[in-house]
Amino acid sequence: MTGPHNIPHWDYGTCANGNRAPSSSSSGLMLREHGIVAVAQPEVVQNYLFPISDMLADKILTYRESVNKLMDADTTAEKHKLLIIAGPTTITSPIQSKFCAQWISKLCGKRIYNAVVPSSDKIPTKLADTLQDIYSEELDCSGSVMLAMRANFTDYDQGAGPVRQSKEVMYGLPLYRTLMHELAKFCPLTVSLSNTISPQYFSDLCCLGLVDSSLLESQLHRELVSGVSYPCGFQITECDNYKVGKGVEAMYASSFPHSFLTITKNGSVAQVETTGNQDTFIVLQMADDIADSNFFKLLAAAGEDCANGSRLRVVVDVGELHLANYERKTALVLQLIQTQRYYSGLLGFIVDSGNVYLPEEAQLEEINPMVYDRQEFVQFSNLGQKLINKSDKSAGETQKEDYVQFILAHSLIRTIVGVNS
Repeated sequence: MTGPHNIPHWDYGTCANGNRAPSSSSSGLMLREHGIVAVAQPEVVQNYLFPISDMLADKILTYRESVNKLMDADTTAEKHKLLIIAGPTTITSPIQSKFCAQWISKLCGKRIYNAVVPSSDKIPTKLADTLQDIYSEELDCSGSVMLAMRANFTDYDQGAGPVRQSKEVMYGLPLYRTLMHELAKFCPLTVSLSNTISPQYFSDLCCLGLVDSSLLESQLHRELVSGVSYPCGFQITECDNYKVGKGVEAMYASSFPHSFLTITKNGSVAQVETTGNQDTFIVLQMADDIADSNFFKLLAAAGEDCANGSRLRVVVDVGELHLANYERKTALVLQLIQTQRYYSGLLGFIVDSGNVYLPEEAQLEEINPMVYDRQEFVQFSNLGQKLINKSDKSAGETQKEDYVQFILAHSLIRTIVGVNS
């Protein structure tokens, strides 16, 4: 007989009962020894264990309405509002992800901060001043762009353990929902739909969804997209005509109603029918090694594939920024905005702003906090405290070079705002 599987113990916070055995007392089966953990149904987690307040629900509804207006906007006009999805490719530190959400809320003009960034051996005075200026300067880009944060927790743990598991499984959906609850107070959230089950646990917190390039031809994910209540994008990382065609095909298929078997939020199996999702787009990767001419050929190919009457919307994933590629990628971004035949189909950009935003000892004091924050009571505070200790990289390992990607991303967003105003 083998020993217990190496699976995580999920913490349900104040709702957890530490004296309860990990298996069902009625079945007599030690489920944990077989690699099985009983999980509360999405309905229970969303509405009873970890509900959101009415004020936050109204805020998220406002976010979604703004995104829907962006999707329906007339892009043939000389200027139209662009969507910018910033944030890390994958969340590695809850503390840094909150700094990211606060930065985005500052760019949106929703909040004003007084930032204090102490200098040290690893944070020279010049770098500390730059970070402080980013969080303190007045840059209201709400008129020309809409910003959202990428809140992806589905990346797989690459540790030495014998079991491969995504971070949302390793840390637990309750902890992940607690983090998303905190981030949603600052800005709209964009989530990964790679896992077809976990989105049901936080669907009330997100405003946009992304489907990975490897799942373009997955019928399950096309059915999932056809039923969600927010816009979704199909990512294309291997930029060739075949993948572009499949991305457009996925958009087209998801726009139709579907009928299929699935697990409901009450945890039962049911046949469901969707109405179709008309608010879909493709995400083209701006790879470092792709020639400018080839990239624009892919855009043209996508437009030809949409000749069936579907409206093509394209989000360009700028990818990671570093000193060697910043000028070239900035030039490509400007060309997309300033060339009408590309601009008319351009929904926006994804900008990877990195995993590090401020040193953890930095202080962000909000000036004139919103009424919402003063009235919103602290929920799940015990789980919130646990988030502080969750990080793939200790604070001592952070180098000054790690901030370059964030600084360049901020500079690129400022450039986009200036050109699209």
